[in-house]
Amino acid sequence: MNELAIIDGLKRFEEWAVEALIEQYGDRLLRSACAVCGDPHLAEEVIQDVFLTVCRKIDSFRGNSSLYTWMYRITVNRAKNKIRGKWFRKVSPQEDLGQKHPMEFQSPEEMAVKKECSMEIFQSLSSMPAIYRQVIDLYYIQDFNVREMAEMLKISEGTVKSRLARARSRLHNLLKERWEE
Repeated sequence: MNELAIIDGLKRFEEWAVEALIEQYGDRLLRSACAVCGDPHLAEEVIQDVFLTVCRKIDSFRGNSSLYTWMYRITVNRAKNKIRGKWFRKVSPQEDLGQKHPMEFQSPEEMAVKKECSMEIFQSLSSMPAIYRQVIDLYYIQDFNVREMAEMLKISEGTVKSRLARARSRLHNLLKERWEE
């Protein structure tokens, strides 16, 4: 659906616009919130709050960026606020989070190995600082380029590149330690 039509519908308090907003952006924002929070349940709470905020504050959207970019910033800020001061940092991954299609044509052993590797990667990512989880999510999962990420995060492209390099290095070292055990 056209972004301008959704914005116009939201400003007129039309139900279809809210449904289109959730359908078009919900999964991507949930993954982003989970990358920051490290907890799928907290991420769901964040996303509910984000959609309420967007519906209430759509008139303050200036259109300087895409609607998704604006919503992404709200999501990241809400997620950071949610985890600020929390005592937990690690959670178990939710089996179906972000998984669109079931794994087919694999033996039970292959599925078990893939699940174990996914859990190791998730746990390693969860132990990393949020700024590194965030760039990993945007670059590798959501497939944004460095320029787009810099705009979304309101930092320079050089900072994005250095965070990506640090995140890759940390993840590599964490996984190396885990797999050596």
